[in-house]
Amino acid sequence: MPAPRRTAALKTFAPPSASPLARAEASLLALLTAIEPHEPDAPAAKAYRATIRSRGFEIAAAGGNEALDYLLARIRAADPSRADVREAILDLAWAGLSAWRS
Repeated sequence: MPAPRRTAALKTFAPPSASPLARAEASLLALLTAIEPHEPDAPAAKAYRATIRSRGFEIAAAGGNEALDYLLARIRAADPSRADVREAILDLAWAGLSAWRS
């Protein structure tokens, strides 16, 4: 697995509250919060990852890798104590997305 991106030091500004990026960020944060207590192979975790993957496709289609990177930075900054775990979940869910890192 690639090393976690150290985006916590980057300054990212919140997107406008009604924007698609704001909705995507809120959705991803809710899904990440929901998946965290589950073991990776649990049925609930697999279902959450599938939804996170779908969101990744939508985000990538709308804004490419810049949008994915921006949201990763926002997610890491939202809770630095859980940033590495959340990034690992995104890496697993978004593996193979053309706009995501290889």
